[in-house]
Formats: sequence, C-alpha cells, structure tokens
Amino acid sequence: FSLLLPEILSSEGLPHSLRAIGAIPPVFIFSGMGGAWLIEKFRTQGHRFRTVKNIAITTFLLVVLAHTYNYYFIDWGKNPEVQGAYTQHFVDIGNYLNGLPADAKKYVIVNEGGVPVPFPDGIPMPAQTIMFITHGTPNIAYLKPEQLQSVTGKSTIVLMKYDKNILNQLQEMFPDGKILDQKDIWSFEVNPKHEIRNPK
Repeated sequence: FSLLLPEILSSEGLPHSLRAIGAIPPVFIFSGMGGAWLIEKFRTQGHRFRTVKNIAITTFLLVVLAHTYNYYFIDWGKNPEVQGAYTQHFVDIGNYLNGLPADAKKYVIVNEGGVPVPFPDGIPMPAQTIMFITHGTPNIAYLKPEQLQSVTGKSTIVLMKYDKNILNQLQEMFPDGKILDQKDIWSFEVNPKHEIRNPK
C-alpha cells in the first residue's frame, strides 16, 4: 500500500503510471508465490507428469522472455512517444544549462502549463525536471512569462517551449540580443550594453 502513496497523494496528471511504478514489486511477489504453490502441487504427481510439466513451464518462460524483450526493447524502447512521456526535452534543457559557464546568469521562462508547485514561488510543475537536472548549478532563476521585466544584465534566457510572442518581447526589451535555436532549445542571449525597454 505504501508504494502506491505517490499516486494516491498526488492530484496532477492522474492516472499516472510512473508514480504507480512502486506497485511492480508486490505484483511479482504475489505472482511468484502463486507459481511456487503451483510447482509444489506438481511435485506430488508422477514422473511422466513432471516431465510434461517441466517442458510446458520451460516453453512458457521462453515465450514470455522473447515477447517481453521484443515489447520492451524494440516496440516500446524505440517508440518516439517515449521521449515525450519522460520529458526528454526538459532533460535536454537542463543539460544545456549545466553546460553554460557557472558565473553566467541564466533564466528559465516557464511557459509550460501545469499545477503550481509551492516551492519555489508557485512555478508550474513541468519546471521540476529542469530544477532536478540543474540542482547545484548556480545563477539560475525561474520566471513566469509575465515576469520578463525581472531579466537584468548579461544573461541567457531559455524558454521551456517555443513562443514567438515571448521572443519578440525579449527582442524589443534587448534590441541587441540574439535569438538562438539549438536542437529545439530556444534561448535568447542578452547584450548587457543595451538598456532594457518596456515591452508594449
């Protein structure tokens, strides 16, 4: 029961199979108990029956093994939707931020919707992936789209997803800034020599 608490106590994106992943061990434990009971029952049968039983069990296990390998490593593992389900894009953003100079000022514009997380500052839940990847990386601030005025000085501004309006606002605020697209990671490099302007 305790392994189901992450799923039971959360209220975002339900049902959520990743949070229920803790239920896997009990499922296999009970399956194993049933299998052990069945094998024990077979032991009381005759020699011929045990031979047939051993062949049947071995065949069954080999079929399950082949099917599971194909399903997990081929069908599921190579499915392009897996990257989206595991927010690979946010992992890439986190790694990109980690690759920037430690003393560089970095902003993440959280323009992805989601349940606000109380810490820090009610930032929507999708930003948690980036926060985890960049844990320990200095000079990173997370801003909502309406907080663009908080951007100051030379910095790199990374958008969680492409938004033409936000990029246009940044370009207006920092005319000498530069929009960059690096493998679908959209960012804006601020030129510190230019004064900030209020976007219309």
